[in-house]
Amino acid sequence: MNFINLTINILFNEVLMKNSFVIGITIFFMLNISILSAQWERANTGLIYNGNYVRFILVYCMDGNNIFAGSSDGGIYYSSDNGSNWIAKNNGLNDTTISAIVVNGNRLYAGTEGGMYLSENKGDSWEKILSNFTISTIAFKGSKIFGGYFRWIKISSDKGENWNTISLSSKLINIRVLLTSKNNIFAGTSRGIYFSSDDGGSWSTISIGIPDTISVKFMTKYKDNIYAVCAKNEFYLSTDDGVSWNHLNNNLEDAAVNYLAVFENNYYLVATQNYGILISTDNGSNWTPFNDGLNNLEIYTLGINDEYVFASNNYGVYRAKLEDLGISSVNENSYINNLNISPNPASEVINIRIEGLEGQNCKLTIYDELGNPLSGAFDGVMTSDSKTINCDCRNLVSGVYFMRLICGNQIFTRTFGVIR
Repeated sequence: MNFINLTINILFNEVLMKNSFVIGITIFFMLNISILSAQWERANTGLIYNGNYVRFILVYCMDGNNIFAGSSDGGIYYSSDNGSNWIAKNNGLNDTTISAIVVNGNRLYAGTEGGMYLSENKGDSWEKILSNFTISTIAFKGSKIFGGYFRWIKISSDKGENWNTISLSSKLINIRVLLTSKNNIFAGTSRGIYFSSDDGGSWSTISIGIPDTISVKFMTKYKDNIYAVCAKNEFYLSTDDGVSWNHLNNNLEDAAVNYLAVFENNYYLVATQNYGILISTDNGSNWTPFNDGLNNLEIYTLGINDEYVFASNNYGVYRAKLEDLGISSVNENSYINNLNISPNPASEVINIRIEGLEGQNCKLTIYDELGNPLSGAFDGVMTSDSKTINCDCRNLVSGVYFMRLICGNQIFTRTFGVIR
């Protein structure tokens, strides 16, 4: 493994000058000092179950400033202050081993060893909507809910009232992750990646550039790219919505990766079973350990919002600021194909067009130049591939404003002007 170590190369140049030696010492630091000074802190206050600290947080769900954490032994916990305090949210939740938490509009879904649960009040109470199945992963596309368990996928088109069952294979496989993109839905399994382009009606295996029997551990998206973390720490990347894949050399060797987060400028963050948290700033060629403050280096998963990254091991939850890692935000960008504004500047009405984010839970807020929120222009699920919002700006004074669109772990920003 190519860890970037703090190396000091001391070059002694003996120069005879006026009967004395001048010693020139050149010190080369091959590591980002800001990362060295960063540190994890415990964030376990309130994570109590049956008198003991909850040790195994398996999954995080970020909904703006709200954070939900699912555990293996204590159900679901909620924090509204970036993990400083947690409270249990288990009313009606009879199965306390949580394998998935997903937010969709004002609805929160939890996958458990006994089925799927729904909350419509931010976890204050839960209703069981699917029984007798161990739901390991949940995804949404349009109005459909997908729940994966073993080799089957449960699909509902009516918010969980009724379910259909699809079998991916006659072989013994485990569905480990479901992921939706603009056109497709993917199932990463213990024997390859399956995809559907007709909202789950039919499924096929993917074999272009990636073995069709490879064991997939985790999948994630960044912009238009899809990443798959597979057995033996192999990374694969698709830039064409899953049609073809390329193998990525990551130099991780024996670090067992559980989670991958991708950021701007080829910045990777991984959680591993044996080396803790590793950071790469060069597309995975070299890796730097970021473990100061962690009591144990077996990291199960990560949760990321626009200020902190959260990590969990068998000592509970830890957090570190993104800025300490050299990351300005989760995914701060201003791609015109996702968020388009016209006219700009405006005097009466500004037309905001959101594209390419179907099926995602999105929140659009307008701010003044000091960062004060002025209005929430949209908060809900993108039910189609594009949406136009007409925003009245006649009450705004002349000046510069900006809007922020948060969709999952992506953040899009645009500035606009108002003239009078």
